[in-house]
Amino acid sequence: MSFVFGVKGRAGDKGDTGEQGEPGVQGEQGEQGVPGDFNYTDRGDISDHDFDLATIVANGNWHSLSLSSIVGTGHRLVLISVLCEAATYGNLIEFRTCGNTKAFNTARLMTLVAEQMHIADLWVWTSKFGTVDYRCDDTAWDSIEFTVRGWVEPTT
Repeated sequence: MSFVFGVKGRAGDKGDTGEQGEPGVQGEQGEQGVPGDFNYTDRGDISDHDFDLATIVANGNWHSLSLSSIVGTGHRLVLISVLCEAATYGNLIEFRTCGNTKAFNTARLMTLVAEQMHIADLWVWTSKFGTVDYRCDDTAWDSIEFTVRGWVEPTT
């Protein structure tokens, strides 16, 4: 499933784009709007996660993760569903656009309770090569799963 939408006005303005998620709705570019239209691709009813403890590194360092086999190359705003459980609380999983270095530019999920599943949907921009950076604290993780649910890309 996919739909095209436009953006009008400054961030936070409603603009004239109709109901959120309505197929085929297009708005005008505002003074501070995002240029062009965008297409959202939903992966639908995914049967399994894309990455887990067997395919990622959880050592407290930043690592690159290629999503290009799923979302293609080029800059994409990707929706990643993250599930995690750890033996202790206060553990972080973070995502950022490759090349970003500031802590303000990361999407995070923190375990708040030990031995409980934590779930979050995080948005992150890919690089032009279809990669993101991720970091998982070096701790006793019981489970970590990443699933790409969908992505937004400019129409051409």
